[in-house]
Amino acid sequence: MPPPFERPWYLVANRSAVSIGPGLLSDADAAHDGNLVVRKALRALNDDEMSRFVMSIKHMMNQGKMGPFVQICGMHAGTWDYETKQWIDLELCHHGLETFPHWHRIHLFWFEQALQDSHEVLYGNRHIGLPYWDWGYEGNPFPSWVEELIINTPLSDIREMMGEKPPSSVQMNKLWNQGYTVNPYADIHDSMSSHRKKVTTFLDAGHTHAEAVSKLETAHNGLHINAGFPLGKLAPSGFHVLFYMHHNYVDMLWESWLTMRSEIDGDRQTVMNEFKEEFPEAYHYEMQPLAKDDGSPWTAADTFYTRKMGYYFDELQTESAPSTVMLQVMDRYSAANAGEPAPPIKADAVHDAAEQAIRPPQVAALGLTKKRKHHRAHSVASKDLTTGASSGFTREEKAEVIERTFMTITFGAPESQACGLALDQDSFTVHVWVFDKDKGGKEGFEGVGHPFVAPETATLDDLGPEDFDPLEPLRTAYAGSVSLFGGAAPTMAHRTKLMLEVERIHMDVTKYEVEIRFERSVPSTDADYKKLFTSPDFGPSDSEGCLPGETPHFSVNDWVTISEFKEMSSNSETKMHYAMSMANNQYTRVRALQKAARK
Repeated sequence: MPPPFERPWYLVANRSAVSIGPGLLSDADAAHDGNLVVRKALRALNDDEMSRFVMSIKHMMNQGKMGPFVQICGMHAGTWDYETKQWIDLELCHHGLETFPHWHRIHLFWFEQALQDSHEVLYGNRHIGLPYWDWGYEGNPFPSWVEELIINTPLSDIREMMGEKPPSSVQMNKLWNQGYTVNPYADIHDSMSSHRKKVTTFLDAGHTHAEAVSKLETAHNGLHINAGFPLGKLAPSGFHVLFYMHHNYVDMLWESWLTMRSEIDGDRQTVMNEFKEEFPEAYHYEMQPLAKDDGSPWTAADTFYTRKMGYYFDELQTESAPSTVMLQVMDRYSAANAGEPAPPIKADAVHDAAEQAIRPPQVAALGLTKKRKHHRAHSVASKDLTTGASSGFTREEKAEVIERTFMTITFGAPESQACGLALDQDSFTVHVWVFDKDKGGKEGFEGVGHPFVAPETATLDDLGPEDFDPLEPLRTAYAGSVSLFGGAAPTMAHRTKLMLEVERIHMDVTKYEVEIRFERSVPSTDADYKKLFTSPDFGPSDSEGCLPGETPHFSVNDWVTISEFKEMSSNSETKMHYAMSMANNQYTRVRALQKAARK
């Protein structure tokens, strides 16, 4: 168990009579909207709400290194320690773990409490909810006057907030030297195409808790990687206000999925029990120092109901589009039912239909349910969709094939290699192109004997649409991207792998081959911005499996694999136990520093 954590003044300050307070609300209080705040989309805020929000954030920032902005941000990264009077690495966030949405929900809760503290000082009440940034929409979510105040804040203001320069050994040092560099919103939106589709994949009530967490975090990584500095580095990312707008959107998506599961299960307790039974240690893990008002620790069990935490969202996103293959099959069945020949598959029409998010009634027309069976990895029929005899499938067989026509492309060091991919390495994105060997593969792409040539930049114009279609593999080979949100403090880094789900029509995955390129997570002011490279920009890693300062040895042949479908899941006991151990070691180290400072 971690030792007790002595909280700064703002976490133990007395709350006024009108305060929602930092404790969990009773069922009776949570049932009344008057006791709650609503978290709205940034674009839904009126001028007065936007002004009060920005001024409250600025008030938090102006309180300096001992104030709520720096101290609560520091729970995710390096922080100014109020006892030792020095900057220290204190990375407590949960990434790559089944507790990811639960830890961040608590972190957001405390940030919202501090926001309400500042709002009460400025406006006399706590009637403000933390807004979220729905990056599914294009454009700047803020009015122009906000930019200099809290988005690309002058370096002098950032240094005044931080108080003094962190030592070079602390991950926060770059923030002092460089300040904020948020990328253009148009570039962010273009770069998020693949991750917007990952949101659609995540919003499926058939996922288990572990599967949903993994898919949500994978979608979340993209914004960090593409938004600039400090959002693209795990350790200092929490020191920018967009971090909280982004994570609040992730929290809204998480609440959306929980609502979808509740509609299927009949209650929310079912998914809670699923998590608890599969991994009780994670479910009951005490997430210090994010303590409740009475000093007791939070656990994941405390976070399944937002209303008990004093808030609800203005709207939820509880519907998603079916897969490309499913859309194509729907077109063919519609024609078959009308007694007409099956129409040719038109990629543009499929893309348009996916963008319009076709709803469950159309899925139900295929005899499918939203609750999936979780066994897509296995062959169910000897028939191959490439034979042209797709009309030979029965309705039930087609549904089964749809459920299982996926493969998994994995990027990461093989188990035989001790020093592998870890979260303390720099953030980057892996772009993936897929080729059907029966159609010429990489060397004969487009069927005319010309080898495929990867683009030199990751701009939308060069990458083209993320629209790999296993039924039309010569139209485009780009299958999307997957990102490592790196830059963690070495004390909290653990080994990981990146996985991308891709649709297929061959039951034999060896009929496919891939090409990859790497994009570094850098701000738009960097010379490498949007450039593609043939190898990752690994930095030295001191995490498990690597010697201090060692750099992993990367090999395309060894690190990139195509396999039968593997459901991404955060439920890794080895990884979770390691991360918990690292977290406890962090507490022990910090407490030792604090004890020494008191002598």
